Amino acid sequence: MARAWILGLALTLVACGGSDDPPPLTDGSTDGGGTDGGGTDGGGTDGGGTDGGGGTDGGGTDGGGGTDGGGGTTCTLPQVQCGATCVSPLTDTSNCGGCGVACASGEVCNGGACAGSCGGPFTDCGGTCVDTDFDPAHCGACDAACGATEGCVGGTCEACAGDWPDLCAGRCTSVMDDPSNCGACGTACGVSEVCNAGVCEFECFGGTDVCDMMCVDQDVDPTHCGGCGTTCAMGEFCSAGECLASCMGGLTDCSGLCIDTDDSLANCGACGTACGAVQECNGGTCEDCPGGEVVCGTSCKSLATDDDHCGRCGNECGGGLECRAGFCTAD
Repeated sequence: MARAWILGLALTLVACGGSDDPPPLTDGSTDGGGTDGGGTDGGGTDGGGTDGGGGTDGGGTDGGGGTDGGGGTTCTLPQVQCGATCVSPLTDTSNCGGCGVACASGEVCNGGACAGSCGGPFTDCGGTCVDTDFDPAHCGACDAACGATEGCVGGTCEACAGDWPDLCAGRCTSVMDDPSNCGACGTACGVSEVCNAGVCEFECFGGTDVCDMMCVDQDVDPTHCGGCGTTCAMGEFCSAGECLASCMGGLTDCSGLCIDTDDSLANCGACGTACGAVQECNGGTCEDCPGGEVVCGTSCKSLATDDDHCGRCGNECGGGLECRAGFCTAD
């Protein structure tokens, strides 16, 4: 059964070429949340998750419309806006994993989770966890800043060249493939978009398909059952892409939708049993995500290091770029 692709955990980005909002939704379609960001180490986390309708589990988290009590500030991936300020939820001890989530005295924010020390790819530089392999202000070591025309690649300051010729905010990348810098530095693709040859293009994820510019799960969507525009009759269910009198294949009827309760965030183990904001449904049981991870689709992911969910759910690093500290950058 196809799965929903994403609900991002932070703020909706300004879409490439137009609207700030994700594509419109119908029953069976998927919702994409996201994080806004850019410029400094970061990646956002926030929010809850409900079933997207039509059996497509949105899961994950949705940060809303890009502000948190402020106004007018536009953050670039993977930072998020808390109040009137853009912050890094991966490293900010006052907003660790989400706005207003403060770490205790003596703790650091390590990849979006409060901890006693920095771990994984992060190094403690003055109480802030940074990735010295790719941070232009701490390249190879704390406070070792690269020059204005250099990027930090593997802990070394160097001129950008080869597959990653473009210098954007101190990092070597390719504007042909980077969804945070698509076509030009600072031009971020929106939710449900990928960067293809420098152009942001609408694309569905997680087994969903485009119908009328919406991402829908044709296995379970009664208005697009097995194909765009194929509507099931009154009283019928869409099960495995067919209009049937009842749900088949181990799926459960939850308010007229055929749901797999083994991994449905909104119907985990039974109809109406919803998992928490940072839990995944595993075999019909809600389980907590590891520290610093969020739910993207139906699974826990690290927005700091996951190449398919870099800085926000569904933000896929293309062209061989690697996700480090929430940025798509040269490996």
